[in-house]
Amino acid sequence: MKRIATLLGLLLLLSACASQPAGGTAPSVVDDEGLATRHQADLPSEYVGLTNPVAADEASLERGKTLYTTNCASCHGEGGLGDGPAGSALNPPPAPVGQTSQTMSEDYLFWRISEGGAQFGTTMPGWKALNEQARWDMINYLRALGSGTLSPNQGLD
Repeated sequence: MKRIATLLGLLLLLSACASQPAGGTAPSVVDDEGLATRHQADLPSEYVGLTNPVAADEASLERGKTLYTTNCASCHGEGGLGDGPAGSALNPPPAPVGQTSQTMSEDYLFWRISEGGAQFGTTMPGWKALNEQARWDMINYLRALGSGTLSPNQGLD
């Protein structure tokens, strides 16, 4: 089952990267007004008020790190700064999720990870194929990574 989930994630990532528009240089994340607009979007009702039921303990952070490294780092970068190698050709560029996760609500983050970015014209795939705990584990990891309490290369053992 784990292999199937990993394969599915890889296929989603590859399909997202393959559908990039050609041409032009991606705008700077810092100057991207669209980033602010996306991060102030109204949540669908089924996500409003969700809170993370998964403790940000060592086990959750390790699971989140594995999921993030496998599914997200190629675009969002190892440190979550939006500087991954696959993300350099994306327009709009990947969000610096290590930073933005610090200011976004849990329900917003769960929505964006679950549904992806199609509604905003980005190529981020939705990760509903992952169970809810896995998505909350990724949120725990993103928040720890962005808070500076751990580095992308730091072992969690």
